[in-house]
Amino acid sequence: MTMTEADLKNYDIVIAIDKSGSMSDTDCEGGMSRWDYAKETTTAIARKASQYDENGITVCTFANNVQVYENIVEDKVAEIFANNEPNGATNTALLLNTLFDNYLKNPVKPQIIVVVTDGEATDNNAVIKSIVDFTNKQTEETVSVLFLQIGKDPKATAFLQMLDDDLKDKHGAKYDMVDTKTTDQIGDMKLVDVFLQTVLD
Repeated sequence: MTMTEADLKNYDIVIAIDKSGSMSDTDCEGGMSRWDYAKETTTAIARKASQYDENGITVCTFANNVQVYENIVEDKVAEIFANNEPNGATNTALLLNTLFDNYLKNPVKPQIIVVVTDGEATDNNAVIKSIVDFTNKQTEETVSVLFLQIGKDPKATAFLQMLDDDLKDKHGAKYDMVDTKTTDQIGDMKLVDVFLQTVLD
């Protein structure tokens, strides 16, 4: 069934922002840093989501640790970015384990997790295990993960594409819960438009 934007009110939306050290690189449009581009994207998604859910979205930052901010509306996004700065590794597995554990404790609505990241995960095998284990705990497909790549790290592109294509057939996931959009696939589009295009497809 095709979703509409209004259907987003039936989902909890989580935006997870990679704040590893390389997010300070300034290779986005107009010389913008990856970190500032992520801020722009998070603000736009929060603005869109708030049209359908007055409680806002969940925003996470992750690197060596994970910080979760609940009920975030557009005007609170700048505060989160002001209180964080790029530093550390890309611990994507820790992020996913945290979000999956939180969801299993309180599965009120289906959830869409959007991970904005620029680099390969610190431990690729741990990321694969986290996703596969979570699918095998579920009786239905209630959570989806969308990875949006910032920057042009070819190792990250290859890994994210593998998460999209191979988790079910090659790694034993019960179902395919991952979509990825790499830098080449995103092209000149804004990430908020990629998000909407993907989840409404």
